[in-house]
Amino acid sequence: MPRIDLKPYRRDPESLKGHTYPPGHIDREHPAHDILYCKATAEYLYKHYTPTRIDYRYKEGRRPKIDAIVDAASVNARNKEEMVIEIIRWITHHITTSQVWPSLHPNMSVKDILFGGTEEAIIDRGYGYCNEMARVFVTACHVAGIPGRLVFGDTPKSSGHVMSEVYLDRGWRFFDAWVGGFTRAPDGHVYSAAEIHHSKRAQARVDRANEQHYRIIHRRKDHPEPYSAYLSKIRICNYPLSDSMKHFRKFDKARNRAQIKRK
Repeated sequence: MPRIDLKPYRRDPESLKGHTYPPGHIDREHPAHDILYCKATAEYLYKHYTPTRIDYRYKEGRRPKIDAIVDAASVNARNKEEMVIEIIRWITHHITTSQVWPSLHPNMSVKDILFGGTEEAIIDRGYGYCNEMARVFVTACHVAGIPGRLVFGDTPKSSGHVMSEVYLDRGWRFFDAWVGGFTRAPDGHVYSAAEIHHSKRAQARVDRANEQHYRIIHRRKDHPEPYSAYLSKIRICNYPLSDSMKHFRKFDKARNRAQIKRK
């Protein structure tokens, strides 16, 4: 493993001031620990940073709502890639993005939106922001025995976006539960976030694949940036099953499951 000082590639703590989530919340801890993808960190992030085997010994039944996603996905899946695709389809069909949710419920205002919480809380309420949907996706993949991690995208004209990668066929593959999307290269493999970051051809394919859903979420035709802009600057953060389990054990029995309401 290459020896690398990661401090220069971490976020400036000052950049997290005023963050939507309070200090100590899992959705604030992730950006506080993510690592910038660049020439200096590329090999480390794609070959060494994230374990490619699930070390946590998960016992089926500990998290029935996550087990149910995996069970549903396994009905039609013949291999790991199909399992991942079925998981992301389940999330797309059962969890609506928070940007769209109020428009589907006229009696609900933006101020009524809850955010944060355990993966189970997100599933129960039926909506979530991109980071929350990514957590559900990665956790379900882990329970299915497929390694995953979070990918943070920053753009100059938006507040950023959280996506995912999973480890399939000896490589990291890019998936986004927010748009229910993934994109294949001409040879059939699913692109990684790094491939999209570097290739204009890949970016064009990703934009075509995700444009319709992307516009629906933003509810406008003239969004200032294409979807691929989210991958112009990427940061990667591990979210191992052990961390998800700690968050679950700490908050699942709490009355509000660590959910937050806008003030």
